[in-house]
Amino acid sequence: MPEPIDLLRTAYGDLSAVLRDIAAAGEEWTPTGCRGWTAVDLGHHLLGNARRAVVALCSPATRPADTDRVAYWRGWRPPAPGDEEDLRRTRVAATAGPAFVDLAESYVETTAAVLVAAGRVGAGDLVATQGHVLTVADLLSTLTVEAAVHQLDLVAQLERPGPGTGPLAEVRRVLEGLLGRPLPAGWDDATAARRGTGREPLADADRAELGEDAQAFPSSAEGRRGGPRRSRRVHASSRRARSPRGRSSATLRAPTAPGQGHWTPCPSMPSLPPPTSSSSAQDPLAPRQPPGRPGRGATSSSPMRRSSLGTRPAATG
Repeated sequence: MPEPIDLLRTAYGDLSAVLRDIAAAGEEWTPTGCRGWTAVDLGHHLLGNARRAVVALCSPATRPADTDRVAYWRGWRPPAPGDEEDLRRTRVAATAGPAFVDLAESYVETTAAVLVAAGRVGAGDLVATQGHVLTVADLLSTLTVEAAVHQLDLVAQLERPGPGTGPLAEVRRVLEGLLGRPLPAGWDDATAARRGTGREPLADADRAELGEDAQAFPSSAEGRRGGPRRSRRVHASSRRARSPRGRSSATLRAPTAPGQGHWTPCPSMPSLPPPTSSSSAQDPLAPRQPPGRPGRGATSSSPMRRSSLGTRPAATG
C-alpha cells in the first residue's frame, strides 16, 4: 500500500488541477455534489481544510492518541439550532472572498505547504486537530479521504476527471473499516465512495447483498432532506461533535446530508445568488430547495462514521 504522504500528494495534485481547470473555464458557479454549494463554496471549504492541515502538522500533541483514521469519522451529534446559519455564513464568506482563480492558486500553494510540513515529521508522531489527537499517518489519511470525496463532489456536474485510484482506494478502506465488513465487490471505488457517503442511493440489489448492514446507509429521502439519522457535515451538512473550544469539526458523513464536520458533505441551505446579473451565473441551487422547507436540512452525506455505516441511530457527518 502506498505511503500516506504519497496518497495525499496524489489527492492534492488531482484536486488542484480540477480547481484550476474550473477557474480557467469560468465554471465556478456550477452546482456540486454538496447540495446548496457551488464550486465557489466548496473551494472555500477545501482551502480552509488545507489551512487546518498546516496548523495540525505544526501542533505536536502531548497526550496519547484518542482517534485514528477510521474512528475519526465516527464522531456525530444531531443537528442543532444555528447549524443552517453556519452553512449560510460559509456561503456568504465564499461569495465575498477572492476571485475563484485566486482561491484555486491559494489552494495549490497551501496544499504544497501541507506536504512539506508532513515530510518534516514522522508518520508515528502525534498531532492535534479538531479537538483530537492522532498520528500523522492517520491525519494524512483523513485529508486524503476528504480531498477525494470532495473531488467527486466538484466534478459531479462537470466533464472533469475524478480522484486517482490510490486516494479512492483509501476512501474504500476507511468506509469498510466503519462498516466492519467489505463493501459489495461489484462496486468500483468511486461507486463505493458515493454510496458509502450517501451521495448515491443503494439499489435493491445492493440492499439484498448487504442485508441488515444496509440499514447503516441512509435512505435516498434522508440524503435529500435530512432524516432522523442525518449527520451534519464535512461539506456542508455533516458534523462532528463540537470540540472543547466549541468549534465543530468536519466529518466524513454517513450517507446523508452535507454539513460541517471533518468530512463535510454538503448542506441544504438558503441559496444566495452570486454577485452578478448574468443569467449563466444564476443560482442553480434554488430549484433544489425542498418544497416548503427553505433553509432546512443539509443534504449531503458523510461516509465515514461508524454510526452511519455500522451502527444506528448515529449517522455520520
